[in-house]
Amino acid sequence: MAKTTERSTLRDPLDSMREYLRIVDACGLAGDDVSMERIPAAAASKLSELEARLGARLVHRAPRRIELTDKGIQYLGDARARVGEATLPHSASWQARRETQGVVRLRAPIDFAVHQLTKHLPRFNALFPRIAIDVDTSVHAGRTKLGADLLIALRRHPPRGDHDVRGLAMSRTVMCAAPDYLDRHGRPSHPRELADHALLLRPAAAGSSQTLSLRRDAADSDGSAGHVHRFDPGVRAALSSSNTHLSYAGALAGLGVCCLPSFVIEDALLESALERVLPQWSLPARTVWLCMPSSKAASSAVWLTHEYLLAMFGASDGDPWLNSENANG
Repeated sequence: MAKTTERSTLRDPLDSMREYLRIVDACGLAGDDVSMERIPAAAASKLSELEARLGARLVHRAPRRIELTDKGIQYLGDARARVGEATLPHSASWQARRETQGVVRLRAPIDFAVHQLTKHLPRFNALFPRIAIDVDTSVHAGRTKLGADLLIALRRHPPRGDHDVRGLAMSRTVMCAAPDYLDRHGRPSHPRELADHALLLRPAAAGSSQTLSLRRDAADSDGSAGHVHRFDPGVRAALSSSNTHLSYAGALAGLGVCCLPSFVIEDALLESALERVLPQWSLPARTVWLCMPSSKAASSAVWLTHEYLLAMFGASDGDPWLNSENANG
């Protein structure tokens, strides 16, 4: 009996982490704060149980909103790392499936496919040389209709539908510019100074505003943490395009300040080709979701591709493409 109790105790931390990941992914808590109405009573109860078990507050509950605390974000990173270790692609169980074959139809936004999938597919191909990945990039980033074996969607809340949905990672929208541009025009210290800069932005949807909402991450002499500053770029946009590649190229060329997903500019920040602007302020984040048909309908090739993507992106702390090594500030 004592041995059984000991084993249960040792497993308990990992079980708690899996439970926490399921709640965070299902409720979209890895992104920006969400409405309390989106949190099922059962999930809210389990969160309270986890907090009592850990002796720490994982979420901040406002009357109508809920968001992860600093401890909740830290625990999320620890959970993804610990749980992810069990599914690393070099494990024996993965090697045993090396001969699996088939074609996997994967739909993904072109920005994510170009800047992220191309980095990880060579390793996947080395592990499973008989699995071919057919990537369709015609899908809109936020579209949730599956239409393939696997779908990657970029949105704040989890897609709904008759399929399994998992959160791969959180991606922040990052304001950045070429160092040469900032050397010539100055580095803004407050969002109101953006009025003096050329901006590269996506056009506003019909009937909507192009207003940017920036939230201060940490307190300083000019205000308190959590303060939100809304900025309307108006006619100051030097380039307005729905094409991320064009905005990215324009920023690299020193055309102005742009707002791009962290997974797009990861390498440019690491290589100092781009530099973060107003790093102490945050734009809204979105979650990268992975959708798959029910496990009964998925082939072995589809299941392996699904698990590989989870292992590659699901063991990261918060935003895996925006860490202290490449944040430039």
